[in-house]
Parts: sequence; structure tokens; C-alpha cells
Amino acid sequence: MWVDPTEIGLESHSCEGCVLTRYFGHKEFSLNIAKDVLVKLGYDFRGFIVLDEYFRHDLISYRQAVETSERNKNMTVWLEYFCQGVAMELEKTVEALKTQRFQTELPSTYWSINERQRQILNLLENPTAKITNKLVQKMFKISQITASRDLAKLASLGLLFSRGKGRSVYYTKV
Repeated sequence: MWVDPTEIGLESHSCEGCVLTRYFGHKEFSLNIAKDVLVKLGYDFRGFIVLDEYFRHDLISYRQAVETSERNKNMTVWLEYFCQGVAMELEKTVEALKTQRFQTELPSTYWSINERQRQILNLLENPTAKITNKLVQKMFKISQITASRDLAKLASLGLLFSRGKGRSVYYTKV
């Protein structure tokens, strides 16, 4: 089932219309619920898009969008405001990615991966799939150090995310 992240954000952050907000009396709570739901569904922007800054930048517009939506029982104004914030934060992210901080002088061979590494990535196509060093060793009949190097390279390229420590480390696709 595909879930539109904008709808989740809107429904979870409709402020006074949100039961949780009324119960806890804090509008930021509903925004945090929206973020948690999006992260749980796999929409984790890892700090690249920070809507809090957009909301705090112009509190008057924020309140007007919320109040107009509540008063008219129509989410159009809030949707326009919310989407404008996402667009502005995405523009900031694109500009940040263009800075020197993200520029690298690595050889092109650094970005190439071998067939075994491609197969590891294919095994992790399912969002809930995970893989360990031990499993890579058994599947490809390779040594522990070779499996470690393959997994470390994929992680350094940002293709895998390591979780856990020591012997309990496992990898998931980013």
C-alpha cells in the first residue's frame, strides 16, 4: 500500500483537529507524530529537510494557514503552506549539496562495485531484508575479511546502513 507522505504530514499536523494535540495541548506534539509516522514508513530525510525551521521562520503565516484550515474545514490552505515549506527546504538541501563539503576528489574506480557486491545489494531489495557478514561468507564462499571489505565498501558508498556493534552487526539497504 502506497501512502502519500504529504497526506500523513497534513493529517498528523492538522493542529486543533488532531485528537492527540487536543489531549496533550501541544501543537508540536502533532508535528512529531507526523515525523515519526513518516520515518516508520521509510521517509527518513535524515536532517536534509527540516520543516521546523520553515514553520518557526514565519509564525504568523503558520498560524494563519492552520487557523484558516480549521475555520473553513478545508485543508487546501494548509496543504499549500506545507508544500511550499517542503519545496523551500528541498532547495536549501540542493544548495547545500553543491557546496565544497559534499565535493570529493575520489578516483572513478572508488564508485565501481564488483558483481558480488551487486548481488548483495540485490538480496537487500526488500525493505525489511538484512544481511550479516556471516551470511555473506556462506553465500559466496569467501573469507571473513573479504565479506567485511565488501560490506564496508557498500556502507562507505552509502548503499548500506550498518546497525548494531561487534558480532551482532547487520546491514540494511539505505
